[in-house]
Amino acid sequence: MRVDQNIEQIGMMLLSKLQNGGIAGKLYLYVESLTNVLAIHLLRNYTTTQPTLILPGDSWVSYHMKQIMEFIDSSLDQEIKLSDLAELVTQCDR
Repeated sequence: MRVDQNIEQIGMMLLSKLQNGGIAGKLYLYVESLTNVLAIHLLRNYTTTQPTLILPGDSWVSYHMKQIMEFIDSSLDQEIKLSDLAELVTQCDR
């Protein structure tokens, strides 16, 4: 079985940061960023379906960008996570 060096390196960075700690807010952002990098790597290299390309001029993109910008504007006094924005887009599609 082939070992994926990227997964191993991301895992080691996560483990190191969690063991050594850091400033609470920055630690969370660092861990969330590495988690996103890992997810993207897994999706790009280990899925069987091809992603659909959505161009910036598409109405779907324009609609969701407007929703995201409104959410960010109304939440500037709060911590905004990438997962919050993804959930917003998912809710809009329902």
